[in-house]
Amino acid sequence: MLSGLEPSDLEDHTASKGALKFAVDAPPSDNLVAKLITARLNEIAH
Repeated sequence: MLSGLEPSDLEDHTASKGALKFAVDAPPSDNLVAKLITARLNEIAH
């Protein structure tokens, strides 16, 4: 699911093969959420 994202988009978060981890006190930005949604929709469409 992380294809299409830049490494800099995820540098403040921990990522594994199937998950992104966000700290309670450092939620993902609206921009990152939008990119994640777009990436997922692109995966579903293809």
